[in-house]
Amino acid sequence: MFAVLADVRNEAGIEPIDYPRGLPSDVSSLIREEYQTFKDECCEGEVHSASWFTLKELLEFEWDKEVIHKGVVCEDTYRDLRESGCLIPSYFYRWVEGVHNDVLLSMDQMNDILDGKTERNPEVEYSVEMTWMESHASKCSNFIYAMKKLTELSDSGDLSDVRIVFWFDN
Repeated sequence: MFAVLADVRNEAGIEPIDYPRGLPSDVSSLIREEYQTFKDECCEGEVHSASWFTLKELLEFEWDKEVIHKGVVCEDTYRDLRESGCLIPSYFYRWVEGVHNDVLLSMDQMNDILDGKTERNPEVEYSVEMTWMESHASKCSNFIYAMKKLTELSDSGDLSDVRIVFWFDN
């Protein structure tokens, strides 16, 4: 979702809705103060990519587009996913090198070990770099639900009257 909203943590090369715009010029004093407090007291130097979108802009985005995702999972997680027939992990590491000093394998290499075609080294722990296709809507399902609820906030029916304001921290 971070990649879709503001090109944040975008290892997959997803085309974001837009790049960070900063806080809107007419943002409420409450939100401006909340942002400044968060920036000064909670995460000094760690706050970035403040932006905003109207609900109209959010709903016009191509949420059903499928993109390639990458992530690293431990061997047990990979085995469970493979056995379930659903190779879309709900949790994974973003980093593809040096995870817990494990030996990092491709999905094919791990399949060969699990299928007994390649000998397992009992001295190491394995991690698997996975790739999978998933739609933005699937990846951001809670946000999709929130957008549907936001449509109820527009008194006039003009979806440009409703907006979200957000920022990220490290």
